[in-house]
Amino acid sequence: LEIQTNLSQNIPSSYLWRDIKLEEGMLMNPYAGVFDADTTLFMYKKGEYVFDDRDSGFYLLEDKKFFRNISHWKYSDWAGGYGEPVAGFLEKKGGIGNSYAVWETTLPEEGEYELFVYNNANAVENEMYSMNAVDGQVVVKKEPVQTYIFTCKEGEKIVSLTYTEMKQPGWISLGKYDFRIGMTQIKLSDKGSDSYQKVFADAVKWVKVK
Repeated sequence: LEIQTNLSQNIPSSYLWRDIKLEEGMLMNPYAGVFDADTTLFMYKKGEYVFDDRDSGFYLLEDKKFFRNISHWKYSDWAGGYGEPVAGFLEKKGGIGNSYAVWETTLPEEGEYELFVYNNANAVENEMYSMNAVDGQVVVKKEPVQTYIFTCKEGEKIVSLTYTEMKQPGWISLGKYDFRIGMTQIKLSDKGSDSYQKVFADAVKWVKVK
């Protein structure tokens, strides 16, 4: 399935889905026409707090010393990224853990929240199977890992996503935790499994459980 957004000026302008599994209620054949959309589908659910890499609460913490951090975060437009009208993410070659992508917000009430991060499985797979060479020799890459750091009522938590988990597209849960009311943040470290890995920063969300 391919969708061209044309004059709507979305970035990127086309979206492609492969191997779609048909479910009950889906159309089996093309059907032309103009249809009303359920506007509630475009609204955030109550108790759901979503923050993208283009929102005001997002920023980067980087070591400015050039010799310690020769790779920097850069933005990439990608149809599998989160966001509209602009979909994409920030990416960076693996570092030593001295550079972070940070999402910061204020939770309106304390309680148990499930914490999610948005994952672009296609970007992860493409990078995993791209080739790197050093002195003419192909480098065998280690399986990628992404490490997130945040603080809840229990204190600081460090949660790493494995390659197996990052094969799943879309929202991936980091677990359920009790958070206090007020300012909170989650950081993504630039430290991967090796210096050939790319780390991807897109969107995060807190979902109120109880």
